[in-house]
Amino acid sequence: KKFLDNPYPDPRRREDIARVCNEARSRIDGSNELLNERDRVTDAIVTHWFQNKRKMTKSQRGKEFLSVPN
Repeated sequence: KKFLDNPYPDPRRREDIARVCNEARSRIDGSNELLNERDRVTDAIVTHWFQNKRKMTKSQRGKEFLSVPN
């Protein structure tokens, strides 16, 4: 959903997304403890996810364009 709203989020929005992911992960794990460094979603991880998603979307559009019959 966030990707459809804006595929190029600004730094503040990426931090918000990372925070929400970390809060959800803590709830799922059932602990109110902070996630360790290895398990935490960071701004960099969110940035890479959006980059990869844009790349996949662009690739899929190219394939759809090439598969249109003449």
